[in-house]
Amino acid sequence: MQNLFFPLPILLVLSLLPPRPERAPAAREEPVAVGFDLLAGFDWVEGRELPAEIRALNGRRVKITGFMRNEEEREHMTWFWIVNQNCDCQGAPRMNEWVYGTMPEEEDISYTDEPVEVTGVLDVGEERNGDRVVSIYRLAIEEVR
Repeated sequence: MQNLFFPLPILLVLSLLPPRPERAPAAREEPVAVGFDLLAGFDWVEGRELPAEIRALNGRRVKITGFMRNEEEREHMTWFWIVNQNCDCQGAPRMNEWVYGTMPEEEDISYTDEPVEVTGVLDVGEERNGDRVVSIYRLAIEEVR
């Protein structure tokens, strides 16, 4: 009978321990290099679940190299698209071929037609405006080089 009660004190002690710490916030991680070969490497279909390797990037700190696109402004930009090509040589980018990047509050940047390396925290998933998908990749920019 005594053997049945032996685990009880151990379970009580274990229940008093703090929960296992969660993964460190994304801003403390080294950025993961992410290319458009991965981001655009699947056929996006509205409403269909994104591939697992894409979903795994959600909330991660990433580094993406591409070109700026902003048709409205050239100076004091607070947002821009990051695209794989500097021209529309292959047609307009598909939904999974661009990332919507926003600069930190109180910061802006001027346009360049040179490639940029952009670091920040990536938000992945269909974002809608009404019934229309407006993006699947959004980046809270920390740094542009």
